[in-house]
Amino acid sequence: MIREIHLVNPLWGAHGGSVWRTVELYRLLSPHALVHVWTDATPDPAMSAILPIERIDVATGSYPRGGTIVFVGVYHQPGDWVDLVRPQRTIVVYNILQPRELVVFMRRLFAAGMDNIEVAYASQGLKDRTKLKGIVQNSPIDIDRFRPRSADQPRPPRPFTVGRMSRDDPRKHHPDDLPLYQRLLATGCHIRLMGTGLEVAAKQPLPASMEVITSGTEPPETFLHSLDCFLYRTAPEMWETFGRVIHEAMACGLPVVVHRIGGYTDHIRHNENGFIFDTNDEAAAIIQQLQNDAALYHQISTATRTTLEAIYSPSERAKIVDYYLL
Repeated sequence: MIREIHLVNPLWGAHGGSVWRTVELYRLLSPHALVHVWTDATPDPAMSAILPIERIDVATGSYPRGGTIVFVGVYHQPGDWVDLVRPQRTIVVYNILQPRELVVFMRRLFAAGMDNIEVAYASQGLKDRTKLKGIVQNSPIDIDRFRPRSADQPRPPRPFTVGRMSRDDPRKHHPDDLPLYQRLLATGCHIRLMGTGLEVAAKQPLPASMEVITSGTEPPETFLHSLDCFLYRTAPEMWETFGRVIHEAMACGLPVVVHRIGGYTDHIRHNENGFIFDTNDEAAAIIQQLQNDAALYHQISTATRTTLEAIYSPSERAKIVDYYLL
């Protein structure tokens, strides 16, 4: 018997973690089940180009029915159509730390008669902060798309390039990031960012020598191949639950230097497959060491890719499929 799975997400933007979790779940599950992708919002045209999106419209009878319904994210509250679904199984993928939204979302599903709701957390840290039952499940990533540069793509001559990518959102940047970037520039590093908002977070103009482009200007794998090191920290008010971009950087074999506060630290062992820092002094020292120690750089680069190959091995991906096919 073929399972029927309904993935629900607003699909507003082309760069959010929940949106890409929906995309990769569709790709992962489609060979094994009849998978529908639903939205009751206006999807981003980029998503319409890669997903068979079905629009929810009660008036025309277009909405999920039965099967397994999977709500990817709780930041968009569902409409009255949820009263009509009557699924055999309900899963909520909790991808961002939004406790108030989660409470409202769950109450709405309970009111629709969805009693035995399962929760899939983006990280162990998120589950620990939420204190509700559920499983921890890594967001699927296509590590064949995100790979280290091949032997026939040698690193072009350039300064040691430190960078990061994210949505165009000031909350994705820390107020202390600009002083750190200025310090790295002074040592001869090049700074390359894809995702605007740093100027707002820092409350001052950026140096002309910094390269900042808007999110989506380049394919993420192309952008990552232009870097030598991935540096990541968010604003204090934004706790990063999983950090998809960090894992994509690791899949590309980039050493990652990340702030201690975030669910992504589940997968990073300091000085083994990446680096964790608390202060600008620590981050600058780590990056200088990577810049000057080729053996260390190679060791960490190899370990980052190996870590992602283990996280997304065929057996681990099969576990994700098996969970949704229960």
